[in-house]
Amino acid sequence: MNICENDGYLVGAQAELPSDPTDFMWIGREPTVGCNRLRCAGCGETVRQNPGWLVRSDELLVDRRARIDELRRREDWDGLTYVRRDDTYRIYVCRCGYESEDFREPLAHPEADDGPGRRWIQFRCAGHPGVALPFVIDGVTLSTVDEVVAAARRGFAGWRPEPMGAAEVRGTWTSRLHGRAQRTELASRIERLTVECFSDGDERIRAGALRFLRRHRNLDGDRVAVSWALDGPSDPSPLVRRELANTVAAVWEYGLVEDARIGRYVLANAVYGEVVEHAVDALAVRERTLLRDSAETIVRATPSSAPKILRRVFEAFAYEDQTMLDLAAKLVRIPGVDLQALRRFARTQVSARARDGFLRIVDEAEHTS
Repeated sequence: MNICENDGYLVGAQAELPSDPTDFMWIGREPTVGCNRLRCAGCGETVRQNPGWLVRSDELLVDRRARIDELRRREDWDGLTYVRRDDTYRIYVCRCGYESEDFREPLAHPEADDGPGRRWIQFRCAGHPGVALPFVIDGVTLSTVDEVVAAARRGFAGWRPEPMGAAEVRGTWTSRLHGRAQRTELASRIERLTVECFSDGDERIRAGALRFLRRHRNLDGDRVAVSWALDGPSDPSPLVRRELANTVAAVWEYGLVEDARIGRYVLANAVYGEVVEHAVDALAVRERTLLRDSAETIVRATPSSAPKILRRVFEAFAYEDQTMLDLAAKLVRIPGVDLQALRRFARTQVSARARDGFLRIVDEAEHTS
């Protein structure tokens, strides 16, 4: 069974709540969808939901038990005096009571002092069965394993179903397909396809497979990517080389594959040419002193990276003001560094106790330039 992220979400009437019981809120899914298999931990009842309704203020304080039972059992709510139509809200109801939502609300809040959940009624995702062929995702019907593989491969190349906008697809559309197929052999087949596509003749597919691997870790894929990066052959495509460098940096950052050569490879990709986003992040986690000592070299190669380097060094050294100020004094002298960007960085990222000193460094660099 698949469990929704955060034990499920309550969502307003404008958000999607899938009708297929196998469709769920997997981790990283965008946009957020509501859970269609909620159960109340208090009464054990399956939660009923109805979009486009809102309880009139304080109306359920009168005859509460009878009115809650009426909401649970009655199909037509139009004749009820204690609820009204509202296009933004959705009402959820079980024997314990009701909740209403107009946006989205996770049902598990691990950071809450009083344990999971902020709401007094303990709704929880009851689990979703794994998807089985045939199934429909984003308007696309997939009936065979071969069709799933072909769709995943097209997704690596940048394809997505016609109605979908870029905001709904982070990385590749294959991530959505894999999410829907979690805990099934179809998901395992997509993971194997990822490695197969590293040698595909289409650079878009190779790059997309690497982007997918960063979002959906699998150890076999991580090992192959590291071997490819360290032992070659070098890919002829700059796009693929960049995606490979990002992927290996992410693998190293999280300690998924250990090899003494990875750190040198990551630093080389941060220093030479365009800065690789994940390379800087990985160095900050694994080799903070190396990042600090290499910062000037990295910024000389890519002056626009100065604010990011400062921020990551500042974070890596536990917000030591002097470390950041010493580094800032070096970076402002590098040709091409955007001093106005550093001013914005100071106003939003630097503590009040160090901000004046940081801004003086920028002012002096402006006056001497």
